[in-house]
Amino acid sequence: MGLIVSVLFLGGCVSDRDIAKDPRYPSDFRENTVYYTKVPLILAVYHRGWPAFTEITGVAGSDSSVPPPEKPDLISPYRTYEILPVGTQIRVTRIHRFYAYLDVGSMELIDAKMASGSHQGTDVKIDAICRSIDSPTLDKGLLVRKPDILSETPPKSEMRPNLK
Repeated sequence: MGLIVSVLFLGGCVSDRDIAKDPRYPSDFRENTVYYTKVPLILAVYHRGWPAFTEITGVAGSDSSVPPPEKPDLISPYRTYEILPVGTQIRVTRIHRFYAYLDVGSMELIDAKMASGSHQGTDVKIDAICRSIDSPTLDKGLLVRKPDILSETPPKSEMRPNLK
């Protein structure tokens, strides 16, 4: 009997739904759109855990709480950091809201896929660099594309001249 109650309880504790077109969750991101990095970004690669994942955690050189890539992470030795160069392409694949009733609360998340560089094809979370400054909490944060970090147009160094 206890097992049945546990399964029913845990089965209803988590929900995940697509919010890409939901007007209650405004965002200037569009699914299946490629964005280019305008500044070097920190890519955190988690090597252990379930599931192992990759996320962009911040702007390189702007957050002293993130160790530089050449130093190990003392909190999690299974996490390494790399710097993504300017012009790295990231394709947004899904915008969704995750809700875990017991401990996490709700979070708006952006899933993406690396579209260039040494991690091309790797799934990556980018919501950490897309929170609104006006509303930084996870349950009320708007997913805002910061134009000084991500752009729909490639950096000038990557633009090809018009040849006529």
